[in-house]
Amino acid sequence: MSIPMDEISSPVERTTNFVEIVSDTKIRRFFINRFQIIKNELKQILTFHPQEWINAFRLNSLYPLFVRGDIDGFIALFINTLATLLAVVLSLQPILGNEIVYEKIIPGVGLSMFWGNLYYAYMARKLAFKEKRGDVCAMPFGMNTPGAFAFIYVIILPTYYGCISSHEKVYCQELAWHVALASNFITGIILLLLSIFGEFIRQNTPSVALLSSISGLGFVFLALNEYLPIAATPIVSYLPFAIVMLGYFGE
Repeated sequence: MSIPMDEISSPVERTTNFVEIVSDTKIRRFFINRFQIIKNELKQILTFHPQEWINAFRLNSLYPLFVRGDIDGFIALFINTLATLLAVVLSLQPILGNEIVYEKIIPGVGLSMFWGNLYYAYMARKLAFKEKRGDVCAMPFGMNTPGAFAFIYVIILPTYYGCISSHEKVYCQELAWHVALASNFITGIILLLLSIFGEFIRQNTPSVALLSSISGLGFVFLALNEYLPIAATPIVSYLPFAIVMLGYFGE
């Protein structure tokens, strides 16, 4: 009895089919595991644990509210936030005016800093009681320097200068201020919705790659302004610039 040619498979074809089946199984298992991680993260966020919330208010010598290292952390956070706030004020004051900057932006920043650091300290206390650890440190809550400059130069300034040619200055200041508020609110909603993927991203992304967006914004909005005057006079500026770079990065 003869066997049809289409039913005869060579060893190469059988090996290829086996590899494809194994690959499909690994891919399916990968997505199932990642879906389970996201599902657990979403469940953890939406589940209320009253005992953990109550523990955060309890006084316990094993989980002190204040340690000596908090002084260093406070000074570093205060100086960094103050420097960013001063830079933001100097950048926005000529555009938005004193009323918006000093009566709306600075009070809002103060309230957000107070509430954010208080909530982070509370969450650290809750985590310390949950995991029975005495080395839990609250993450500092401050101004996002690259994000602040991105909002200024990408949202506020283009909105203001696009409006000033056909409207009054006061109207354009209010428009730029309202557009910035709306953009910040939408950004917060996006971050809140994407927070359920945070643990998945942290486990599957190198830590260096997570900092690439911050470094990119830093180079564009912080370093570029300092580099443009150097590039304007290359014959005079490049030699001392090269000496500085060699001295900084050289061993």
